[in-house]
Amino acid sequence: MAVTSVHVTASGSVSSTPCKVLAVRGLGGAGVGTVTLNDGGSGGTSKHIEDSPNAGAFGGPIPGGGLLFATDCYATLGGTAAPAAVTVIIEDYT
Repeated sequence: MAVTSVHVTASGSVSSTPCKVLAVRGLGGAGVGTVTLNDGGSGGTSKHIEDSPNAGAFGGPIPGGGLLFATDCYATLGGTAAPAAVTVIIEDYT
């Protein structure tokens, strides 16, 4: 099980296999936004929502050792103004 990071600048897959999300870090966009992490693709179960500020850094470690995503992990960047970029730290379970 390896720990890696995935950098996304638009909604998309963080991991196509089971993983544990250990931390989320990002940079807010032109307004308030959100990062939603789903298990099971874009229409899957929402497991974590992180608010992003206007043009500021946000995020940190996930308490309790992280969140398990049994199928995959998909990040949706949205809100009034989507975050400019997000880095998700994951532990691969394949």
